[in-house]
Amino acid sequence: MARFICIFSLGFCVLLSAPIFAESATEAADKGSVQIKDTSAGARLYVMHKCYECHRAQKHHIGPSWQAISQRYSKEEDKARLVARLSVKVIEGGYGNWGTLPMNSNPGVSPEDASTLVEWVLETN
Repeated sequence: MARFICIFSLGFCVLLSAPIFAESATEAADKGSVQIKDTSAGARLYVMHKCYECHRAQKHHIGPSWQAISQRYSKEEDKARLVARLSVKVIEGGYGNWGTLPMNSNPGVSPEDASTLVEWVLETN
């Protein structure tokens, strides 16, 4: 009987601690979950560099949502120049573009990773 209770308790704890998977990367990000089903390079970098600490898919969190960023820059004609400019902001940080709260610098993000992240965010609708 004690063995059954121990196994039942262990199973219950595992069930409670299991990650909750949302239906999409957007829903997961809006809930603050880092378990996203999107397996693209951009999604992996979003998790790896902990972008979720400030950014969500559709809702403003600490920083603007991916959707807001994508909408703001959707009319830019020179995408390569835009990606380069925003990639620098990802790495060096910024201030004043989205209110008074500055974006922290991310010196651990390589220029290639920053470009991939920016392109991924800009594809978000």
